[in-house]
Amino acid sequence: MKQRSLGVNTALNGIKTLLTILFPVMTFWRVCRIFSVDTVGSYTFANAAAGYFLMFSALGIATYAVREGVAFREDPERMSAFASEVFTLNLISAAVVYLILGVFVTVWPRFAACRELLLILSVNMALTALGCDWLHTVYEDFLYVTLRTIGVYALALILFFLLVRTPDDLYTYAWITVLASAGAQLLNIPARRKYGVSVRPVRPETARRHLKPVLTLFANTVTTSIYVNSDTLILGFLRSDYEVGLYSVAVKIYTLFKTLLSAVITAVTPRLSALWAAGDPEAFEKNASRIFQALLTLLAPVAVGLFFLGKQLILIIADAPYLSGLAAVRWLCAALVLSLVGWFVTACVLIPAKKDKEVLRITVIAAAENILLNLLLIPFFGFTAAAVTTVLAEGTACVLGLREAGKLIRIRSLVSGRTVLSILAGSAVIAAVCLWAHTWAAGPVAQTLGAFAISVPLYGAAVLLLKNPAAEDLLERLKNLGITKSK
Repeated sequence: MKQRSLGVNTALNGIKTLLTILFPVMTFWRVCRIFSVDTVGSYTFANAAAGYFLMFSALGIATYAVREGVAFREDPERMSAFASEVFTLNLISAAVVYLILGVFVTVWPRFAACRELLLILSVNMALTALGCDWLHTVYEDFLYVTLRTIGVYALALILFFLLVRTPDDLYTYAWITVLASAGAQLLNIPARRKYGVSVRPVRPETARRHLKPVLTLFANTVTTSIYVNSDTLILGFLRSDYEVGLYSVAVKIYTLFKTLLSAVITAVTPRLSALWAAGDPEAFEKNASRIFQALLTLLAPVAVGLFFLGKQLILIIADAPYLSGLAAVRWLCAALVLSLVGWFVTACVLIPAKKDKEVLRITVIAAAENILLNLLLIPFFGFTAAAVTTVLAEGTACVLGLREAGKLIRIRSLVSGRTVLSILAGSAVIAAVCLWAHTWAAGPVAQTLGAFAISVPLYGAAVLLLKNPAAEDLLERLKNLGITKSK
């Protein structure tokens, strides 16, 4: 299968990621007006619980399958054998988790109270196992994934506005969210035939050899999930619901931009894994450097803009009573940078190099630091401490990850001084524009849109003027596509 450029893959994955964010945003305002607060709370609890069951059902299979599968993508027979073994392992894990869920909804009153919702939402586990979505990532078939996602989300939105109208439509809404989040998995079954890959259940003992590395990656996933959510949980136990509410808006803003920027990392992981598996360190470092410089070139202006427009974004997403959480938003801007740099090092260097135990160790250290500092500082400093501890934990994970990656590649090769200088200069321009927008634009929406419209082209001009390699590479690609004319 012909591979598309990393830039095209990144753009396609970004569109797909944006769609996964927009659907809940576009439906939530209507949900809050149709259903009572108690009903929304019940659905939120059931959805969160179903998410944990899905996590245990999926294990670390997707990450493992992408990393190992890239070595077989030119050999349909070997890929069929590998995919069938991983598929079987996922079916077994899903079956075990379904049994555990059955026990929970039978004997635990809290789960029994939302049994129907849990059972509907748990359909995601079966669909995820059957879909083998990771196979399309192995083949870097992001165009299919994006088009499929657009179609499914469009259908889900139409059904939502047609069928969810009264408080009695809660279960209908739950089925539509299942369609939006995992319904596309059913389309994967016929679509994967184009790769010449046959996926079918095999004997469990054949799939057993993948269990140990999968569980190591899964332990990392669980640890990350615990420490990412620990600040909110501890804040709720040690302070008040009011502070949790303030902090939740900051986290929503942080998560929104983190998810969008992570599309860059997700799109390039298969290519870097393939280069590492091929034993070509020079090509690996060259491509990793291009991608990392592009990530920093995108990440820096987002973090700076978020810092200076945090007040406006809070007013747009929430309302004036939540402005007290502005300090948390600004602290999380630093966490955004550290988190994505650390994520790049982990997903694009350490995991392709099969340093799973090192990744787990780094995550455990960061998680322990985060939880301990939360317990010590939140009683005195509230939600601001929760944001600060996130920065510190992400910083620790980033530094430890870079140190481990330095044993495999030359860290200095990832970024040039010219890139750093151009980003700093461009970021200063963005800061100035955002501060200026406060003086002439009326209202948070106008200030945000005005700052964005002016700062983006100025930032682009600044990084091009200072010869940022990532910006020059993008400009050259646009010229080759005929979008711009070379002189």
